[in-house]
Amino acid sequence: MPNAPNTPNVPKAPNAPNAPNAPNTPNVPARSARPEEPANGSARLRPGAGWRNTHPPMGEEHRPESVADEEPVPWEGEGFVLGRFFRTLGDGVLRPRVSAARFATGAGTGRAWLFALLTFVPLAALQGIIPFTHTLRFGDVFGVVRTEDATITVGMDVARAMGIGLLVNGAMLIGLAASYASLARAYGTPPPDAATDDVRDIGMRAVLYRAWLVPMHTFSGLPASLLVWAFPKDLDPGSPLVFLLLVATAAPVLAHFVGLRHAAQRACGCSPGASFAVAIVPFVLAHVVSFVLLGDGMNDGLLEGWLPPVPELPDAGG
Repeated sequence: MPNAPNTPNVPKAPNAPNAPNAPNTPNVPARSARPEEPANGSARLRPGAGWRNTHPPMGEEHRPESVADEEPVPWEGEGFVLGRFFRTLGDGVLRPRVSAARFATGAGTGRAWLFALLTFVPLAALQGIIPFTHTLRFGDVFGVVRTEDATITVGMDVARAMGIGLLVNGAMLIGLAASYASLARAYGTPPPDAATDDVRDIGMRAVLYRAWLVPMHTFSGLPASLLVWAFPKDLDPGSPLVFLLLVATAAPVLAHFVGLRHAAQRACGCSPGASFAVAIVPFVLAHVVSFVLLGDGMNDGLLEGWLPPVPELPDAGG
């Protein structure tokens, strides 16, 4: 009987708030799933901003290799300055793939700019002499013929041609460098042990150390112009020398492209697929710039008024 009054004292009301816990229990996994979604999504997005997060498939699973065992660019190493200079030039032509990762071993672009000034500027100026002079005609086994153009002296004409060469090649280099560095930063990841985390800085180093190859592009490039100057006037179109001209035109462009593509992959940390886009788009842009300035065969371009007239080809029957 004493237990009877205790029976109503058992509080059931406090259990009432616990009743909703049963239906709330299945909601716990649903709530925990929502925070996992951004966590998984952020893991798929690689660090950085801009285009990189909008193109994850091109470099999503790529892991750049370490550059700890790579030697520095010869120009930035030790030794006799001329030896370092020519070894850096040789890397651009003879070992464009092997030397590609070296651009990530240094920080800053100061020495790269100096190397570009010592190589690109004189070659770009020399490239303009043969195709852009009015008073001189080059050809027929290193022959030089003075034309009847009396509106300008030979010295002024050569200086103007060198200036046009600097302008055209400089515009090509600016287009190539700006697009290459931007695309490398968008798709790249700094490789382990790189001297800098700025992929754009690494991309600029690659472009500047290979800038001297820009004046070698196209049939008006320096190698092709020198070969045309060396060819005889009545060269047979089926001569092996014509094939040599094609090789001299294509080889520097191919070496330049291979070097920048592997630099995008090995120094800038781009995936193999992205490295192709990072290299080919700047190349196309550079040649579009050249076409806008020079036109088709130095006709209809923005610089047409400053260019020499294109000599007319003889008739097939003549």
